[in-house]
Amino acid sequence: VVSVVEARGLPKMDAFGKVDPFCVVRVVRPGGPQDLRGLRTQVKIATFEPKWHEDFTFGVMHSDSEVLVEVYDHDWGGD
Repeated sequence: VVSVVEARGLPKMDAFGKVDPFCVVRVVRPGGPQDLRGLRTQVKIATFEPKWHEDFTFGVMHSDSEVLVEVYDHDWGGD
């Protein structure tokens, strides 16, 4: 289980000064096949200090597996 709790001090990403962050969580193996889809948190609206408190369960993890968490700004104009 991977828990995504919060982020702090996110940079301004829009010309309007807002950020609507979400995370993509992946489990990767160095040198192994990669599942690039990952699992996504909910989008938090207009905050530089988002709190998610979301848990994700992944299948079999190997001893050399790494958790990769990336934070993005949601683009409401398209997907």
